[in-house]
Amino acid sequence: YQQVLHPDFYDIAFHRKGDVRWDLINDSLQINKGTVLDIGSNWGYFSHKFEDLGYECTAVERNYKCNYFLKKFKDIEGKNFSTYNNSIFKIPNLKYDVVLALSIFHGFIRNKSAYDKMTELLSKLDMEYMYFEPHKGDEVGDGFYVNYKPEEFVEYIINNSCLNHYKFLGESSRKRKIFLISRHQL
Repeated sequence: YQQVLHPDFYDIAFHRKGDVRWDLINDSLQINKGTVLDIGSNWGYFSHKFEDLGYECTAVERNYKCNYFLKKFKDIEGKNFSTYNNSIFKIPNLKYDVVLALSIFHGFIRNKSAYDKMTELLSKLDMEYMYFEPHKGDEVGDGFYVNYKPEEFVEYIINNSCLNHYKFLGESSRKRKIFLISRHQL
């Protein structure tokens, strides 16, 4: 999905090419240390990057195969971030400085049950910042419970969380918008 941060894998093609998303996030960081929750971390690209900057990270990946490789790459690179192999809706710690929700929340708008769980999670997360990458409006089908446009999805997050302000940062290599959503004025 995202480039593996190990030299033996640099020549392999990945779904997400380059560091566009990381560069947008890194250039807009509002704090220089703290805790990070990486929702849907896949093989841990962002947890590796944040740990390199001194943050304490928790990588959440419910897919057992992805979690296997997440832990392998974590060990190979000598990282210390925590891993959580379960649904984000079951995570016990709900307080983080930074939450990463990059191309993951559209999976929770497929049906009312998942949507309601996402709404409840947002209401319970105690966070200062969220980096959010929604789907493009035309990427989901008619069978979805809701289909927010990117800015509508940001407003939904603000209306259901402790966050109050947002800033558009730019687009990913897949032309999806990336936002910084904050508790405080940006």
